[in-house]
Amino acid sequence: MIGTILPASDSMVLFGSYDNKGGVYKWNPQDRSLVHYIHEDRNTLSLCDNNISDIIKDNHGNIWIGTANGISKYESSKGQFVNYLHFGRNSSEPATWVSCLYDDGSYLWIATLNGGLIKFDLQTHAFRRYTMDDGLPDNMLYACMMDDAGHLWISSNNGISEFYIGENKFRNFSKEDGLQSNEFDEMSAYKGKNGDLFFGGIYGINKIDPIRIKPDTMPVPVYVSDMEVLSAGIGKNTFPGDQRSFTFPYHKNMLLFQFSSLNFVSPRFDQYRYRLAGLNNNWTNAGSRRSVIYSDIPPGNYTFQVNAVNEDGVWNKKPYSVTIVINPPFWKTLWFKLLVILIGILILYTIYKLRLNVIKKKHYEKMERAALNQKIVKLEKMALQAQMNPHFIFNSLNSIKAYILSNESDEAVEYLNDFAALIRKILQNSRKEKIPLSEELEAIDHYVKLEERRLKKKIVLQINTDHHNFSGDVMIPPLIIQPFIENAIWHGIRLKEGNGEISITLRQKGNSLLVSIEDNGVGRERAKALRNSSFKVESMGVSITEERLSYFNKSKIDNVEYEDLPGDGGTKVKLWIRE
Repeated sequence: MIGTILPASDSMVLFGSYDNKGGVYKWNPQDRSLVHYIHEDRNTLSLCDNNISDIIKDNHGNIWIGTANGISKYESSKGQFVNYLHFGRNSSEPATWVSCLYDDGSYLWIATLNGGLIKFDLQTHAFRRYTMDDGLPDNMLYACMMDDAGHLWISSNNGISEFYIGENKFRNFSKEDGLQSNEFDEMSAYKGKNGDLFFGGIYGINKIDPIRIKPDTMPVPVYVSDMEVLSAGIGKNTFPGDQRSFTFPYHKNMLLFQFSSLNFVSPRFDQYRYRLAGLNNNWTNAGSRRSVIYSDIPPGNYTFQVNAVNEDGVWNKKPYSVTIVINPPFWKTLWFKLLVILIGILILYTIYKLRLNVIKKKHYEKMERAALNQKIVKLEKMALQAQMNPHFIFNSLNSIKAYILSNESDEAVEYLNDFAALIRKILQNSRKEKIPLSEELEAIDHYVKLEERRLKKKIVLQINTDHHNFSGDVMIPPLIIQPFIENAIWHGIRLKEGNGEISITLRQKGNSLLVSIEDNGVGRERAKALRNSSFKVESMGVSITEERLSYFNKSKIDNVEYEDLPGDGGTKVKLWIRE
């Protein structure tokens, strides 16, 4: 039985059938030839089904065939088909049963009997499916066509729908709006020359003039019909819908609101939204659902609001409001909190007064102890300074004594003069808690020259500063650096053949001064191996200096690091001093 006919060209007329044989017949009026296309189970290039519902030709010249098992695109030059079956559905589900096809130039609109409306892009073959969840009155559609305004009209098993394509919005019409019935017939649709639309149904035909159909601008009145308290342990309390304000204790905080619209014409198309302002100020779309439950509402002031929209998308500008107050328990009230705070303040004040008397008494004792401790610390510093200076003097006098015993009088006199100048500077510096770095370096230079003469070997002293990270002279404790120079000479350079080299590098990092001392002596490990009982010398200067580090204002000294340089490269000492 022939169900649809398409005059595709002068040489091709297509007939769609749905009888026992079914399929598509291609008839050539010029040579009167006839070709029959049917579905073949093992041929993917054959028709997707033999039950043909519609055949159309789009604006690009492509021929599309709607079937009970999807759609087929006919490639006439090859005599084969490209099939589209499920349109996003799982392959285990039934394929799309097409009832009607419509081409608007950009999209192919596919009305189906089991899957709503499908928008199929003719260029990219991308698609989108519209169902009752998107606003259709039913997922069983019979026919579709477009009016002069570009709106798509669709007949269904539950009325007619006008689809605003640009807004993705459906406007539905039912028997209550004047339709012959809510049920229509498959492929029963026609568009007149003047733009009128005709749809055939089970009880007649409906003529629709799209221009004369105006949107319903009257908002739908909405109200709360009932409210119930559902909190556990207190039963169910029901309140009349005309009451607009409620106050509950904290344990009655599970509430049910039921609402409805006063639309007596087409209430089934009404949609609702609601919110509990104060708990969540955002609106929640409820669709056609007309109730909501809130549980565990915290104490506070709230306003429940509900609104409705009619089938043409017009919202009521004045939502229905109900005021809700949930009182807090007494221990969360302001007066109780203030009372607790007041009692706490009184207790704290009493404790404060008692403690203040004890603190005052201990303060005087602490001040006396602090003054005594300061005197002790000062004496310890002075004692350490005095201890450092005799040690250095002892080493220097030994050198002078060696010249005298060797009958080198001129050398002894010259050495003694240099030594006298140095010792005066050391004694002068030792009376101070801090001296400029330049004075410490000057004393070190004198000392190295004296040791150079005593050891009879050249000792090159090099002082380097990081010009980018060195702002100038800084203040340091006296005789902090000199003992490390002494240790480098006695335990490194003295034990090595050839000339000696000592490098002092000064670098400022923030509020700290980094003093790096490198020598080319034998290194600490080698020096330890070379020591014996005949000339064992303890590095008392360094040990005393380390003691001084713990007393000379701990907040000013970071630490001392020792490092053996690779091979026989000597020793490197790093001393951090904070200004």
